[in-house]
Amino acid sequence: MGNFADINKRLIIGIIFIAIVILSGHFGGANGFMALFILLMAICAYEWAKLCKLDGIWPKIYSFVFVLFILIMSQHLIIYPVLSFILPLLIITHLIFNNIKIALTTGIVYLSVATMSVFYSFNTITKVWWHPITTIWLTVIFVDIGAYIVGRIVGGKKLAPKISPGKTVSGFLGGILIGSLIFTYLIAGYNYDFFVFLVGIILSTVAQIGDLYQSFMKRRVDVKDSGSILPGHGGMFDRLDGLIMVLAFIPFPILIYYFGA
Repeated sequence: MGNFADINKRLIIGIIFIAIVILSGHFGGANGFMALFILLMAICAYEWAKLCKLDGIWPKIYSFVFVLFILIMSQHLIIYPVLSFILPLLIITHLIFNNIKIALTTGIVYLSVATMSVFYSFNTITKVWWHPITTIWLTVIFVDIGAYIVGRIVGGKKLAPKISPGKTVSGFLGGILIGSLIFTYLIAGYNYDFFVFLVGIILSTVAQIGDLYQSFMKRRVDVKDSGSILPGHGGMFDRLDGLIMVLAFIPFPILIYYFGA
C-alpha cells in the first residue's frame, strides 16, 4: 500500500491555499485576490525559468517580464482569446522540440492565459466572486489526493513511466473519479446532475495532464521538484501545475455557464 505520509502535507498545503484565497478576497476583494494570484504565478514563472536552465538574475527577469505582460494584457483583453487559441500549438511545439526559446515563450503564454482567465471571470461573473475559483481549486486538490491514494492502494500499470515513474493508470482514473464527484457536489449538492459530472471528469482529466506536463519539464532537466519555496514539499509550480492547466484551457466557458453573467 505504500507510505501515505505525504497525504498530510498535500492536505495542509491545500487547506492553506484555500484559506489564503478566501481571506485575500474577504479583506481585499477581487483586486486583493488577483494581486495574490499574480504573485503566485510570478513565483511559478521564476521556477519555469529555472526548469529552462536559466540561472543568475535571469529567472527574476523572466518573472518580472511575466508580471509586466500580465499588466499589459489586463488593459488589452483582446490579447487573451488570441493567446488562448495559440497556446495548444505552443505546448505541442514545446513537447516536440527541446528549444529554450520555445520553452520560455510557452511559459509566458501558458501562465498568462491561466492568470487572465481568473481576471476575465471577475468581469463576467456577478455572483460571489471567490466561489468559482475556489470550486475549481478544491476540485484540483482532491484530484491530486484521489490519484495519490488510489495509486498507492491499487497500484498496477504505470501511466507514463518515462515522464513520471510514480504515476499509475489506477491513480489517474481514481483522481478523475474523486475529482468529478467533488466537483459535482460543490456545484449541484446532493442533486445529481450528469452534465455537471461530465464537466467534472473533463476538469479532473485536464488537471492531471497539467501534472504530467510539469513532470515532462522536470524530466528534461532531471530534477525532482520545480523549486524549494515550500519546505519539504517542492516548488509553487509543483503545487499549482494542475490548477494552471485547468485555468488555461477550460474555466472561462464553465464559469460563465454555471455562475452566470
